[in-house]
Amino acid sequence: MGGISRFFWPPSSDAYHKRRGEKLREVYHISDSSILKNRDMRNLMEHFDEKLDDFLRKNRIYKVMKKYVGPITYVDDDRTFFRAYFYDKQIFKMLNVEYEIKPIIAEVRRIHEILLRQKESSGRFKLE
Repeated sequence: MGGISRFFWPPSSDAYHKRRGEKLREVYHISDSSILKNRDMRNLMEHFDEKLDDFLRKNRIYKVMKKYVGPITYVDDDRTFFRAYFYDKQIFKMLNVEYEIKPIIAEVRRIHEILLRQKESSGRFKLE
């Protein structure tokens, strides 16, 4: 998600990069309320090492699971997850911060459909 987000909201304040992001958002009908703009989730994933340092400094952890993929129904205690995906609830959890995956998948799928239509029609747009 972080890589996709950077295309539409470039981290650089350079005018050219900013204009490119604006043009891409226009072409792909993406508003500033898009789930893809969530920098908290992007930063949590991209700066996991720093976030882990902060988390460990602030929390006493007794039960830790490095990674987990499965139903949330099997998790009935207070363990901490470094990374987990609960497929029955479509929730991604990292360092006890949860994000719903379904809206992210829906938005990426929507953009993908536009890209496929562009490919079929050899569609292009100009960055003016």
